[in-house]
Amino acid sequence: MVHYGGDSGDSGNESIYRKGTLYFYHNTVVSTRDGNTTLVRLSTNDEHADIRNNILYATAGGDYLAILNRAGIAELRNNWISAGWVPAHGSLSGSLNDQDNLVGTEPGFANAAAQDFSLAQGSPAVDEAVSLVTAALSQPVLRQYVKHARSEIRSQSGQPDLGAFERCPQSECAMLFDNGFE
Repeated sequence: MVHYGGDSGDSGNESIYRKGTLYFYHNTVVSTRDGNTTLVRLSTNDEHADIRNNILYATAGGDYLAILNRAGIAELRNNWISAGWVPAHGSLSGSLNDQDNLVGTEPGFANAAAQDFSLAQGSPAVDEAVSLVTAALSQPVLRQYVKHARSEIRSQSGQPDLGAFERCPQSECAMLFDNGFE
C-alpha cells in the first residue's frame, strides 16, 4: 500500500533513495482483497517506518495482512490489527519491533458495509492512542476525512482514538460546533 525509499525507476541507485523514517500514524487502512496485502514496502534496511495509532484491518483475515514486504526496519506500536497478521509474506531481511498492539477480528466500525469507518460506541480502538515520537509532533492530526473529498476538524474527546476518525459522542460534537469549531 505504501512504498518508501527508492523505486525501479531509480535503476537500483540506492544513493538517491529517501533515507530516514516514514511516520505512519492515525490511519484507518481497510483491505478488501481476497489475497495478500502488504502495508509498507521499504526499499532497503536503511529505511525505517514508525507505525502507530492506526487501525489495520484485512477483511480476508489477518494472515493475509503483512506489515513489511521484506526489507526495512519498522516500529509497530499501539495499533489495532487483524488477528493473525504476519511480519512479511516471505522472508524478512529487515526487522519489526511489535509492541502494545491490539489484535482482534473486528475493529468496531460504525457501519463497514456502508464504508463508514468511524468508530462505533464500544470499539476497542476508542481512547487507545499513545503519544507520537518527538520528530512527528510537528505534524499533528487536526482534520479527518468526510466523504467525498472533504474534511472536518478532528474533535478531541478524551484520549485520542486509534485510526483516522475520532469518536465524538453526538452531544459533545454538537457543543464543539456550537462554539465555532467546524
